[in-house]
Amino acid sequence: MTGAGIFDGSLLLVDSSIRPQHNDIIIACLGGEFTVKRYVTRPRTMLLAENPAYPPIELYEGEELETFGVVKFVINEAR
Repeated sequence: MTGAGIFDGSLLLVDSSIRPQHNDIIIACLGGEFTVKRYVTRPRTMLLAENPAYPPIELYEGEELETFGVVKFVINEAR
């Protein structure tokens, strides 16, 4: 998620009380693995990496997406 300013070692403040909306960055669980991705609903529902090296993950009707919350703040160490 380097394109969104999230790097290895970044601290994320996540609000698990709100429902993800189009274009939010979320913490999700897919296939038992946690991931941080941008949630988009238009034109199709997908999870996008903010790194061109990783392809989008398209979500299909009936496919279960478990979300743990929406990223509200990112804290990075001074470099």
